[in-house]
Amino acid sequence: MLVGVPDGMGAMLKDDSTVRIIFQSESYGPMYYEAYPFIVNPDGASFTGSHVMYVDYDRDGLARFMSHGESAEGLVKDAGNLIESVVNLKGNLVEKRSEDGCTAHPHYSNTDPDGCGMWTDIMNTGTPTDADWLMQSLCSAHLEEKHQWGAGLGVEDDLFITNEEWTRYVTGSNYTGIPAHVIDIATKTSYATGVFTLGGFEKIVELNCGHPDYVCFSPSGYNGAFSVDKDAEAARKNAMGKRPDGTDYVFPQNVCPARLWIGKKGYNAKGEAANDFLSRNGLAYGKLYGFATNDAAARSSRDAWHKVASRANGDTVSGAFYPIDWQWDGVCAARPRTCIRVVA
Repeated sequence: MLVGVPDGMGAMLKDDSTVRIIFQSESYGPMYYEAYPFIVNPDGASFTGSHVMYVDYDRDGLARFMSHGESAEGLVKDAGNLIESVVNLKGNLVEKRSEDGCTAHPHYSNTDPDGCGMWTDIMNTGTPTDADWLMQSLCSAHLEEKHQWGAGLGVEDDLFITNEEWTRYVTGSNYTGIPAHVIDIATKTSYATGVFTLGGFEKIVELNCGHPDYVCFSPSGYNGAFSVDKDAEAARKNAMGKRPDGTDYVFPQNVCPARLWIGKKGYNAKGEAANDFLSRNGLAYGKLYGFATNDAAARSSRDAWHKVASRANGDTVSGAFYPIDWQWDGVCAARPRTCIRVVA
């Protein structure tokens, strides 16, 4: 079943007698070697690259596993791919890739915001030979259980949240970017979400907001590991206008402050009451915040601050979390490059 490094894992009780282990295999499709495809949705769209899988184990047997010499084979009740349906950034089931360059309901990680662009116009890598789309480099992941901090606190469904980490785009092309993917464990449906931006991520983890109406997530990642010419892409952005303070935009890869997503449960990207999977779990409407500081010791380099030999538990950095100007609108192409987060 494994097609790459099992970089993200989670475990939960499926029922009183069964432990479900969920893990993803980080793989890269035609960039290195193609994983066998997994097939999704009614028209049979297919993905190479990373897979997300599960194994169900007998609970009692698993509890004894480290204390007996038997094989684990008899503990396995079931196993398979966790993703059977894939919903894209615009909320549509992903279709097979069209040969004419435009697909009505694509996997936007491989196209422009209109679903157009022949593979080599957008992707700086070979075309998949046995699949329609590339689920590129799903990195570390996290399993979040419903109300894991108490009544009403946290997400409303058991879910597994993973993310595309990096990719290779053609410099100057109208690529969309790479999102997080949130899997409804009960229905085996994966939903692309743009609320964390589309710059690629290492890991996204839920934390306790302490309020039943909201969810909080901490995303970490690279913010544009797209293998493009950074100076050229920054110039392309600056041609559209300067930053609000009048300075030039810079390409933001690895410009990654601590970030916090606060999402309002029960609202869609337009701020309307809704009960679809992403809306009810606070993953459609809200704001992303970044930590800013004037602390001279920390401002130049977060890593350097942590590596000071005298650093100890309890050390602090003064600063505050501020909302970024950009907010996911659920449409992706409502205005020029609205869903693109390649510069900041």
